Amino acid sequence: MRYYDLRIYDAATGRVWSVAADGSFTLGNAATSFTSLLPNGNFNPGALNVELDVPVIPFDTPQGKGTVRVWGVPLRALGQAANLNGATFSLKAGMSAGLPLAKPQQAGLIVKGQIFQAFGNWQGVNQTLDLVLYPGVAADQLDISFHWRAGTPLSVALAATFAQAFPGFSQSIAISPNLTLPNDEAGHYTTLPQFAKYINRVTRVIGQRAFGANYPGVRMATSGMTVMAFDGLGVPRPPIKALAFEDIIGQPTWIGPNKIQFKTVMRADIAVGGDISFPPGVVSPYALTTAAAAYPNVPARSKTIFQGNFIVVEVHHWGNFRQADADSWTTTFVAVAGTAPPVLANSGVARLKGVA
Repeated sequence: MRYYDLRIYDAATGRVWSVAADGSFTLGNAATSFTSLLPNGNFNPGALNVELDVPVIPFDTPQGKGTVRVWGVPLRALGQAANLNGATFSLKAGMSAGLPLAKPQQAGLIVKGQIFQAFGNWQGVNQTLDLVLYPGVAADQLDISFHWRAGTPLSVALAATFAQAFPGFSQSIAISPNLTLPNDEAGHYTTLPQFAKYINRVTRVIGQRAFGANYPGVRMATSGMTVMAFDGLGVPRPPIKALAFEDIIGQPTWIGPNKIQFKTVMRADIAVGGDISFPPGVVSPYALTTAAAAYPNVPARSKTIFQGNFIVVEVHHWGNFRQADADSWTTTFVAVAGTAPPVLANSGVARLKGVA
């Protein structure tokens, strides 16, 4: 069955906002704010409908904030919606046990951050609570101090910066060890997008000289309570997530050179920067490799043109809990072919100055 769990709470005390018996929002010791499961873990047929539009993307290319709409919230609670402004939230989603193809192990935390704005709507018989979400690091004003010493791999500098600026977050840094400079670089940044754009710009200049014009630069994103940096050349690479035939909805599509878009059942176990592979050797619903493969019993008929590994660069969760069709509870991924050039073991220090 479809699953969601939205927890809105005060980060300082851990107390959770929930709807009390009198229909008002209260800050207390509830386990969660809105969920599709009963306290015993079984599916709740009376769960409120929610709509999700949650992007998880690298911070150097922001695409706006996410939104969540909860239907059927009592009027007294809607009148208190402004109390949720600035509150911390966590949103889990995916599938829970109950259907033959459901995979509860794929469900989990899809986004965590801060509520930028909360407001209630009442039109006719429809009552909704709308939340505008700031995903990722939950602050508009951060204190990001960055010091990249000459000859030091960028991964070392980023690890120190993440530890200082994002306490409580784990780190996932998978970037080339050859990203170094002959000079010190230092700076102070107040937002993660600002910092991410700087790092991407600097590393693209360094990397394209060392690895070629297709090097994308280092990109940053968050997934749940993990802050990530990746460039496709990290050593070691994260484990490859093999997609199953029944996970995919519709047809994967090329949307650019070496870039594809595909849709799956909503899931939380594939993050930005992760590696995926498509199912080999199944009767393919995708494009055939050649025109001759259209003939019955041709071996190539069961082979998808999407072979090899792909690196996920964008994730977008879409959901309407009560809408019955399969397209209403999905995650859309954008991925690039895992064809990045190998790390140059003896490339040395990139000779570059004045890139700040």
